[in-house]
Amino acid sequence: MVWIRALLWLLLSAFLLTVEMVLLISLALLPFSSNGLAYSLHTLLPWLPLLVFGLSLFAALFFGLLTPLVVQRGLDLQQLGAMPRERFASTVAHELAQRLGMPTPQLYRFAAEAPNAFVLGLGQQRAWLVLSSGLLQSASDAELRAAIAHEMAHVYFGDMLGMQLLLGTSIVSAFTLAQILATLFHAQQPFRSLLLVLLQALIFLFALLPIAWLSRRREYAADRFAAEQYGAAGMISLLRRRASSITQDDCCGPLAALATFGESRGILAGHPTLEQRISALQRQDLMR
Repeated sequence: MVWIRALLWLLLSAFLLTVEMVLLISLALLPFSSNGLAYSLHTLLPWLPLLVFGLSLFAALFFGLLTPLVVQRGLDLQQLGAMPRERFASTVAHELAQRLGMPTPQLYRFAAEAPNAFVLGLGQQRAWLVLSSGLLQSASDAELRAAIAHEMAHVYFGDMLGMQLLLGTSIVSAFTLAQILATLFHAQQPFRSLLLVLLQALIFLFALLPIAWLSRRREYAADRFAAEQYGAAGMISLLRRRASSITQDDCCGPLAALATFGESRGILAGHPTLEQRISALQRQDLMR
């Protein structure tokens, strides 16, 4: 079932990026009526879906396999041990995994004052659930259950692989399409290098819009999942404490977008704001 969802994510990512690339090329070439450009466009467009599909799959698998290794080195991850809070977290994860009929993720911790958590991996079989020391030490039982359930929802729904496919597609398409456009415009050095950088940045930002929107939807879904498993109170309490915390530093640095409390910055935000998430959980709690 997970791989069926992953395939659907892959098809969606290829479709979205192909549509975006076709539109962008068409708009870029609209002012020109040269037969040569028109012929080049006609020849190029049929190959774009296959190009995006193949390269996005490769990029997603590459980043999915490489990311856990980089994170393990960068954050000095340690497997959960025999401390009481660590045993409690392991028990919660194991019981929830059994309830969902999936393997228990490997649990790790890393040193960070701010409470946070994230998951890594390509699917249910090789998932890593990573908890900050601040979360283990300061969260109540209900809050810790909510954080673990939120992250395990991402594992259960296959969100990690899906978002890696979408991100891999965006990275590949930005570089590929920039090269194609520079070639079509017959750009010469040194203007070609500047044009490539600008096109890559523009295309990548354009591609991030649907990815950010889908990521925010998945965060709401993970919050709902946690509320369904253990009630909304634990997650609401954790979100409120995080919102009012004096220590608002991102515990994961570049990995903040993966974490329970990721960054929220406008239309490119991968997470809703804490206030939006609290409101959604409160509405869900009222409807129960």
